[in-house]
Amino acid sequence: MEIEGPLNIEQFFPKKELEELEALLNEPISDEPIKLYQQISIYSSWQGRCNFLLAEAESLLAFAENAALMQQTQKETDLIKKVRMKNTVKNERRLRDILFGFSKSLREKLIACQSLRKCLYGEPSGGYQG
Repeated sequence: MEIEGPLNIEQFFPKKELEELEALLNEPISDEPIKLYQQISIYSSWQGRCNFLLAEAESLLAFAENAALMQQTQKETDLIKKVRMKNTVKNERRLRDILFGFSKSLREKLIACQSLRKCLYGEPSGGYQG
């Protein structure tokens, strides 16, 4: 079974989602119980979506690197090949790095929300016991 990735970054680039995610990360954490639980739910959902996008970006980068390797000639030195490949896949690598940063930021924000919930509302160590 052969897996196909997007042909180029323009077919994949989730610009609207990245803008929504950036706005979400800029939103302060609420100390109101209902709003805090809603934020935790939203951040958890976005964490899953971000991880999916990150996996897609990794795949896109791998396909782009493979295509760049196929275009190289034997006459080039290894250093020139490496520099040329990095230049060819710079946009794919940038997207992957942006998504990795967003994924890490979401994770940290989720941890902060859960810690705040625990501190403010006296939840036991095992989590919410409702």
